[in-house]
Amino acid sequence: MKKAASYFLVITLLLSAILPVIAQRNGRMATKSDSSVENGMLIETRLPQRKPTFANVKSTEFSRTEAFSSGNGALVRWTMSAEVANLGFIVYRIGAFGEQPVSDFIPGAYFRYPNQPAYGEGYTFYDAGGSPEALYYIEARADNGKQIRSPLLSVSRVKNLPRFDGDNNFDQSLLSPDSSAAVKKNELSLPTDLRQEIASTAVNPDESRHREIISRPGTVRIGAKGYGIVRVSRTQLQNAGFNVNSDPALWQLYLDGVERPLIIGPSASYIEFLGKELDTVESDIRMYYLTVGDQPGKRFANSFSRPAGGVIVSPTYSQTFEFRERTIYANQVINGDEENFWGRVVSSTTTTLTFNLSGLDPNSGDRPMYISFMGYSLTPHNINLTLNGNPLSPVTGTGRQIISGQYLIPVSFLVEGQNTLQMVSNGASGDLSLFDRIRIDFPRSYKAINNRLDFYTENYRAARLTGFSSPDIRIFDVTNEANERIVANLTPVQTNGTWGVTIPPTRGRRYLAVEGANYITPLEVSAVDPALIGTPAQSASFVVITHRSLMQPATTWASYRAGQGISTKVIDVQEIFDEFNFGIASSLAIKAFLDYAFHNWQVPPAYVLLIGDASYDPKNYTNNGYWNMIPTRMVNTLYSETASDEALADFNNDGLAEIAIGRIASRDVAGVTNVYNKTLTWENSLSPTSMDRGALFAYDLPDGYDFQGMSDRIMSYLPASMPKTTVQRGVPDNTTAQQNVINAINSGKYVLNYTGHGTSAAWRDTNFLWTGNVPLLTNASQPSIITALTCLNGYFVVASATDSFAEAFTKASNGGAVAIWASTGLTTPDVQEIMATRFYSQLSAGNINRLGDLITDAKAQLNAGGEIRYSWTLIGDPMLRLH
Repeated sequence: MKKAASYFLVITLLLSAILPVIAQRNGRMATKSDSSVENGMLIETRLPQRKPTFANVKSTEFSRTEAFSSGNGALVRWTMSAEVANLGFIVYRIGAFGEQPVSDFIPGAYFRYPNQPAYGEGYTFYDAGGSPEALYYIEARADNGKQIRSPLLSVSRVKNLPRFDGDNNFDQSLLSPDSSAAVKKNELSLPTDLRQEIASTAVNPDESRHREIISRPGTVRIGAKGYGIVRVSRTQLQNAGFNVNSDPALWQLYLDGVERPLIIGPSASYIEFLGKELDTVESDIRMYYLTVGDQPGKRFANSFSRPAGGVIVSPTYSQTFEFRERTIYANQVINGDEENFWGRVVSSTTTTLTFNLSGLDPNSGDRPMYISFMGYSLTPHNINLTLNGNPLSPVTGTGRQIISGQYLIPVSFLVEGQNTLQMVSNGASGDLSLFDRIRIDFPRSYKAINNRLDFYTENYRAARLTGFSSPDIRIFDVTNEANERIVANLTPVQTNGTWGVTIPPTRGRRYLAVEGANYITPLEVSAVDPALIGTPAQSASFVVITHRSLMQPATTWASYRAGQGISTKVIDVQEIFDEFNFGIASSLAIKAFLDYAFHNWQVPPAYVLLIGDASYDPKNYTNNGYWNMIPTRMVNTLYSETASDEALADFNNDGLAEIAIGRIASRDVAGVTNVYNKTLTWENSLSPTSMDRGALFAYDLPDGYDFQGMSDRIMSYLPASMPKTTVQRGVPDNTTAQQNVINAINSGKYVLNYTGHGTSAAWRDTNFLWTGNVPLLTNASQPSIITALTCLNGYFVVASATDSFAEAFTKASNGGAVAIWASTGLTTPDVQEIMATRFYSQLSAGNINRLGDLITDAKAQLNAGGEIRYSWTLIGDPMLRLH
């Protein structure tokens, strides 16, 4: 276990990077030089100057800390009242052997909200070595080295570990130590002729054949992760609805519309096939499709080898070892469509990375090595490196960009087994970087890794494989993708306690060797709906896209709209992936489907409702679970990467959706049902006098901007007869102002607006209105529409169970909002005002009767593109009636 001191981060960032920023970007009001006036509306013509606004905020504080155990292991979970410049946490256990850190560094909110506080964030850690007798505490580490310790925790004994969100039972596999956050690869460095042969026999995807396969009744999809032999049991196939009593000779397996060879187990007790690796930004799970054909399916042919005689044996093959860490999501890195996950923090305190190498050739001479980091602080970087006790030249660079070092090291610097790379910043004050990857090229012996080996042979040279735990070794020749084969009649031999085989000399080939029990278990086996959605015969004005676990409330929602005479269609998002991306999860597949439906359906969709959560961690690097249920587009704005549902329906890339779009960002049926019930309550209570319920206009203190003036100008567009309540933060004091806001919400206002600084969970901070106030709401019979003219209130993509302001206030059953229009990113008040002015003037005029249309009209007042069009999101139903 690493010493606690190894986590201590003594970082003093430059003043511009460490002053806490409340997330409302400052900007000048649009003037005549910035805008024109048309029909009383401000029309933006160019972007204003933008400057961050600084303010004093409270320090990092713990809110709730708990620990549970069902006998073996312990789940530690905690919620923060606030995090200010909090890099992350270390969990400590106190037991029979004293006090020790039991967690790696757990990233805090700093890397998502580096210049503003975060409120209500939740975290979990599973300690496999924990017990009911242990005690725990959590230590928060600030960017200036300050440590804040939680109260001491005793462990509560429970029958089943709870989930962090309090629903059902805890899925221990979500916090497995075998996390996908450590990505290890051994990439083959193929000889030129073999590489060319493999490329020449590669098979192209067949989209038309794929569509034919997924439209066959009885077809099932199989989701699997990684490269290797995938095994699916008869029971799994049967449970998914596959006809296991059909003739196994007719079973056919397809990947990307191309038939792949199968192995059918005895009495059809299982099937096996070769799984292909996938690594996109949004998914690492491939989908395969099993169907019953009308002719025999493809099977692996046997390739018979001849006995090896006195031949030349290759001792090694060329390959590149790569180790990546993916533990920290840093949305301040602007890098286009590339992944924004990085590894551990590298600061002025030494951190030690360990990785394993095997099959080293001690006589291979100097070896190329590459090490890279994401420079994070806006300072010069100087990172000192020590590999297994051997100093390396430092990696240097400046600013927020990839910095790297390329080396030629003696092979003696590397060791068989565990290697260590020590990293420490020796640069300017506040030098902070994130580890990215290490790559080492070295010739490797033909030694199995965990009972499998991906390798190649050289022309007319034999290869002797070792390191398998049993003689049950299978060899697959995967050189020709259209004709993959099993190499037969090889004789296993035991040497030095392990088993192996000799590959006879022939033309160079690429192989996969696996021990019999080494196979990949599928993550999903499920039925495919044979009805295609990508056909012109389809029609629906209102489309609901949902996750299969939320199909019941989604169907109920669509039925409600259908009862109003609106044509509707409910679609399982996986069916979109099946038809538009060969089954692979992708936000671009959703966009492609909506584009097709909009331009080709007999009745094109005018409104789309996404029912299900999204996450910036689609591959579960953080071990919070696979919560990217309905993917959103992650887009780059001026200040950060953030989520954009608008981009899913923007077909001409002007930043404005062609279909009004909204989302119910819930992970469970209860959350969806609560928003649905509010929608019914709202629409059933509409009358010509609904706006007489009044409006609440809350606003911030003039901290860098005249928020009261902005609020008053927008409010003036509401009817003069409409009752209006105004509340300023901190006036006459924090307690009274907060209670006044809660009272106004509970009085059942028609609409609420906030103008000012904000975070993902709060209007300004916890002293005004935030997610922690939700239990105090009582307006379930009169929910409101909320417009949040601030930053981050709509940030619905947090990987943990922490809800944003918009999620918490819409999903609450006791009150809150029927819909919230808010930003997922950082935007400026001057441009917000242009949009809000149009929104409220049109709301008052009563000419637009659906919330989604009102939002589209308001966004249309802004120039094409821009972060406000993309980042402002509707959490609610775009078909919500207003009058």
